[in-house]
Amino acid sequence: MRVMRRSGWAFFALFSLLVTGCLDQSDFDTGKQLTEDIQTIDNFLASSGITAIKDPSGVRFHLDVVGTGFPPNVSQTVKINYTGKFLNGTVFDAGPTITSPLGSFILGWQYGISVWPKGSKGTLYVPSPLGYGNSSTNSVIPPNSILVFDVELADVVLSNAEKARFTNDTTAIATFLQTHEVNAIKDSTGIAYVITDPGEGDPPTWYQQVKFNYTGKALTTGNTFFTGVATPSDQFSSRVVDFINGIKFGLRKIGKGGKITVYIPSIHAFGPSDNSTTSLPANSNVIYDLELTDIVSN
Repeated sequence: MRVMRRSGWAFFALFSLLVTGCLDQSDFDTGKQLTEDIQTIDNFLASSGITAIKDPSGVRFHLDVVGTGFPPNVSQTVKINYTGKFLNGTVFDAGPTITSPLGSFILGWQYGISVWPKGSKGTLYVPSPLGYGNSSTNSVIPPNSILVFDVELADVVLSNAEKARFTNDTTAIATFLQTHEVNAIKDSTGIAYVITDPGEGDPPTWYQQVKFNYTGKALTTGNTFFTGVATPSDQFSSRVVDFINGIKFGLRKIGKGGKITVYIPSIHAFGPSDNSTTSLPANSNVIYDLELTDIVSN
């Protein structure tokens, strides 16, 4: 838990943002409260004429500016400008600029901001169980308060280890492409790609649900670690933004029926941890062949 020195209620609000709200679970139905809050938020948005994206977590958000960078994961450090309000518009925190790991914030921020491209500006609507729950925040935020945040995701700050890994990864990918005489386009993200079929129509947006076939191979060995189909279900939304960065990137380069091969540095794949699902070692650069078969939702 990190303490930042500020005075008065604004300090307390900031301090509270840096820890996940603790819920008093005794005789309190969190699920019921979440359902009620979501309905209240949806009613507010409808009556206000606000078109918002409905995240499966229960968070709602409207983006005024859609950024061009990748969304952060919860372990990454983010730089955020914000103002905190109640649903009636009353400001409870004028908001400084915060730079901290995304995972140190309330769940509403973790769920919402982790699907915002870097550079995005918008408004988050957070049900109380994903904020501070049924506990009072020093009389500043009453129990069961729905929270509204005007947010700018100003930056995703790479650690020194991530920067070093990125350099190693992109060098390895460049060597692979040269050795195998692959004429790929190299993007500033470190991802390289070859479009074999551009498909029809516009590529999907970040939040559209998609169906696609994909095969993943390890760059170093060429071994296939996954072959399958992604499709929306009751358990998984299958939005573009729900996948690793390299797949997000590829899907946003092709239209329906399109095919692309992406060469992905580990920082935009599965990162520094061993992946039990794929049996890939840590820091594995990967190749994905993607075929976008359908764009399901607008």
